Amino acid sequence: MGKIFLTRHGETIWNTERRMQGHNNSPLSELGMKQAEWLFDKLKDEQIDVVLSSPLGRAIQTSEVLIANRKLEVITVDELKEINLGCWEGCISEVVEKDFPVEYHSFWNEPEKYVPIDGESFLQLNERVTFFLNNVLVHYKNKNILIVAHAVVIKALLNAIETNGEISRLWEGSHIFPTSLSTLSYENDDIRINSIGDISHYKEQLKRGWFAEEELEK
Repeated sequence: MGKIFLTRHGETIWNTERRMQGHNNSPLSELGMKQAEWLFDKLKDEQIDVVLSSPLGRAIQTSEVLIANRKLEVITVDELKEINLGCWEGCISEVVEKDFPVEYHSFWNEPEKYVPIDGESFLQLNERVTFFLNNVLVHYKNKNILIVAHAVVIKALLNAIETNGEISRLWEGSHIFPTSLSTLSYENDDIRINSIGDISHYKEQLKRGWFAEEELEK
């Protein structure tokens, strides 16, 4: 039986500014680097055989911190890129909400009805994460895998396992905070979720940016 350690990149500068990232990139903030170091401490005694990462800079940056003491290479996987947000990328969320109220509402509240302006639909996202999961089950049998990706991609991966990709249920459950840890186990074609969004390794709370208020209420 293999294990999967699934995490999101650390907080970025754009996260603190509430900018939508998608395929665009922003470097980790000072706190984001700390978050990666906290997760490093949590995982330091775990056996990890393979590291799969989104090719976007913020994920690579996080991956490099997480494997600092290991003789492992980071394997980049295009299917782990964040959802493509098209013309929304780099824009402050409140501006997007004002300029595209229907699409913005659908994105966050009725994902099955979301029609992108020039980005990626949730159906397209679901297809690529399902393809990724199937490849993992075939190519990495009984390996312990660290996966470093993005919030929406991680929600889609977990949703593909929990609901067989029912898009209307994508946002159910815990928010995926920076470097939060979800754990899975797999054997043959069977994959199971053991935990979602653990942030017990955090040594300080989020004070700004995306979903800080939600985290502070915990």
